[in-house]
Amino acid sequence: MVLPEREVSALVVARAGRVEATMATTLPWVVLDGAGRPITPVSEFLRELLACSNTPASCRSYAFDLLRWFRFLAAVDVEWSCAKRVDVCDFVLWLRTCHNPARDRRRPDAPTPGSLNARTGKPYLRSGYAPATINHAVSVLAAFYDHHLQTGQGPVVSPVPPQSRDGRRLEAHHNPLEPFRLYRRGAYRQKQVDREPRAVPDDVVEDLFTSLGCHRNRALFSMF
Repeated sequence: MVLPEREVSALVVARAGRVEATMATTLPWVVLDGAGRPITPVSEFLRELLACSNTPASCRSYAFDLLRWFRFLAAVDVEWSCAKRVDVCDFVLWLRTCHNPARDRRRPDAPTPGSLNARTGKPYLRSGYAPATINHAVSVLAAFYDHHLQTGQGPVVSPVPPQSRDGRRLEAHHNPLEPFRLYRRGAYRQKQVDREPRAVPDDVVEDLFTSLGCHRNRALFSMF
């Protein structure tokens, strides 16, 4: 059962960890527990991720997703190697309802989360976690547990359900010349709304045009 947001937050603050940058080229980011010690399974996974030609920025993104997961496990008092599918389900439900601290506004005149920019029409990020962020977190957990399944250090069965029934990646050997079939979303993967193309207002176009410093750039801008 999912703990209420207030109860989870109180437990997490008491045993919170953090992501910290290092000077090591083989492990540029490390996830620390509440006592300031590196979480060994996460460090091993991030080192493997970097060895597979991923960038340090990707390692940082994966580290923050795993930090949220280990904070949640600490709140519900579950070891990472004993996590089950129900824990992943509760984690996703928690992300759907909890507060995202990265959306805190520090300026009094800051726009309201989820509102639209009056000039460009672009929406500001909402206060919680976006569906794309939740889907990325589920994918990171799947990769994390798949790695430890291969090393024999994690649970016998991954708590993250696969995206397909046979466990393989969807359309892995699809002929790009043939049409793609529609599939159901994988378990716990959130529905993402297709974004409509936005028109750039005329006053924004004029400001961009007048800010250009030479006729060549203005001609290229007009052509595009």
